[in-house]
Amino acid sequence: MRKTHLVLGSYNHLPEGTEESVFEETYQTCYRPFLSVLYRFPDIFASIHYSGSLLRWLESRHPEFLMLLEEMVLRKQIELLGGGFFAPLLPLLSNADRLGQIEYLTTFIRKNFGRRPRGCWIPEYAWEPSLASSLQTSGMDFTFLPVSHFRAAGFGENEYFAPVLTEDQGRALAVYPVFDCQLSFGTSLGLEETLEAVRTRYGLDHPLIAVFLAGEAVKGLWSRSVYESPDVYLEKTFTGIRKESLSMDTVTPARYLRSMRHFKRTYFPSGATERYLASGLCARLKRERSAAQKSLNGEGERFLSLGGIRLPLLRYEEGVSLYAKMQYVHLLTGQLRGDKSRKKTAQEELWRGQSGDAYWYKPGGGIYRLSLRRSVYEALIEAEKTTRQKGAFSSGIIQADIDFDGVKEILFQGTDINAYLHARGGVLFELDSLKTSRNLSNTFGRYEELEYSGPLGPRRRCFLDRFQAGPSGPEESVRCGTVDLGNFADSYFSIRELKRSNQEIGLIRDGLVSLGERKIPVTVEKVFQFRRTGVTVRYTITNRGSDDLSCVYACDLNLSPSSRPQKLVLAAGLSDRTVELDSSVPGDVPQAHRLTLVDLESEEPLSISADPYCRFLQAPMYTPVDAGEGAEPLYQGCAVTLEWPVSLRPDASWKASITLGVRE
Repeated sequence: MRKTHLVLGSYNHLPEGTEESVFEETYQTCYRPFLSVLYRFPDIFASIHYSGSLLRWLESRHPEFLMLLEEMVLRKQIELLGGGFFAPLLPLLSNADRLGQIEYLTTFIRKNFGRRPRGCWIPEYAWEPSLASSLQTSGMDFTFLPVSHFRAAGFGENEYFAPVLTEDQGRALAVYPVFDCQLSFGTSLGLEETLEAVRTRYGLDHPLIAVFLAGEAVKGLWSRSVYESPDVYLEKTFTGIRKESLSMDTVTPARYLRSMRHFKRTYFPSGATERYLASGLCARLKRERSAAQKSLNGEGERFLSLGGIRLPLLRYEEGVSLYAKMQYVHLLTGQLRGDKSRKKTAQEELWRGQSGDAYWYKPGGGIYRLSLRRSVYEALIEAEKTTRQKGAFSSGIIQADIDFDGVKEILFQGTDINAYLHARGGVLFELDSLKTSRNLSNTFGRYEELEYSGPLGPRRRCFLDRFQAGPSGPEESVRCGTVDLGNFADSYFSIRELKRSNQEIGLIRDGLVSLGERKIPVTVEKVFQFRRTGVTVRYTITNRGSDDLSCVYACDLNLSPSSRPQKLVLAAGLSDRTVELDSSVPGDVPQAHRLTLVDLESEEPLSISADPYCRFLQAPMYTPVDAGEGAEPLYQGCAVTLEWPVSLRPDASWKASITLGVRE
């Protein structure tokens, strides 16, 4: 039997926005043990990828780790892989941003380790054919795709053991087939277990086997073993691999590629990991797919197609908004001319805002995590601020279809705030404080997921209009348990008038309010007036029917001024005093005219003023997410509802105004 070459690898990444304690725990239980134990096996060669955000954290917190890594690179035991600095989903980026992100990490590796990487790691194996030319242009000679991609390209099981060539626009790239320890066999395995699974299914009489381990999986693998520490667990793992030296030799991918004389050629269809593509499916389709896979005895991936790489972006309204912001800032950055330093700064912040973890529901939370979304928005807002030339920028309203739904959004760009409106519901879907670079309406709704069931939540936007039969309780408000009698929250408003000189725009919608068997025609008009530090909305609700209208009008404001309810102080202004509310539990205040929300970390106040006086309801928002050990409630912000009783005779109108202000 011929000797098999073993490409042994690990890919490691934690996104910016991850809590410091999680970084440190993962370092101590995963990253440090893997590298320090591997150091004691100089005859075992490995190929390792660290994202730029992780390398930067290691540089600031554990420089000794980089010193050890540098020594292992210099003695050619480790080959470092490049990729996008902030672990972006490369197919979602423009070619310029792909090249920029890859070169950014390449430069970091070259400066710190003295070698330019020749191989590229692709997060979630998210592949599109155009990546071949992008990677080659970036100086990459090879990349890695799982055997499922090779199967989709028409390869048989005996063809998963050699790199192949693919090309785009005349630029060729070598692609290694990978057995992924966490993904290829339906459960998370260690390196030794994966090799045993390959031996059992395919045998070991092959020229090459490539096995890669997710670095963050070491903790879980060790905890289910019988060993007293991750160091001992990895010691046993590498000892077991060394014992296979008579039949296998470890080799770095670049060295193996230099020995190749002939390659098969192929073209891979667009694809990604099962978990990423499946994240774009609703819970019903996920259940149907799971049942179909069981009926096909685990071979479902051969026959059951999933949607494209961009489909997960459409799964959540908040994901669409985040992607729209990223693309919009990309356009602004591309328009910068002349000042190279300013453009470089804007580009680097844009790339930081392209961290792929925040754009989809990945295991552990992903887009559900407020901290990840906040980090991405902060970077994108910083990039946008950098594009504005001092002395040349002036506030104003523009209309642009930034979310690609065929309807133009209304964007107010000011010196202190950004405020973005959407015609669907006539809502505010982004409110940026440019002083703190935070989106203060960065909340997340409740969606049906496969891991848990329960009532779905409402849209989490600002100035969302609802009509109710009577007052709602604080908990009902946050769960949207009160029935909406109107049809305005999901309907499209029309622009009635745009006054650029006053920075004012009027939206109008003719709809219905259902009271029992009666459907009363109602017109809702709201005029948004943008100011330096806030936005005022003037409401006019008119009864266009022949019957009296008697109900409660509710306006929802979903806000994220703080990352934790314990850091949020709420104070309601009554006619004669101020009342403090507990932000960690639902509560309400009757007949108030103002509610102030202050984040203790940034000390930036966010205020809501109402005229006439109204009932204020507030409640913390949580969404459950599968964290591996059951559903974990993740904090999303503060839901605020303003309620007024409305009683209108035919052709009569009711008026009110609401001001949402930053630092007022």
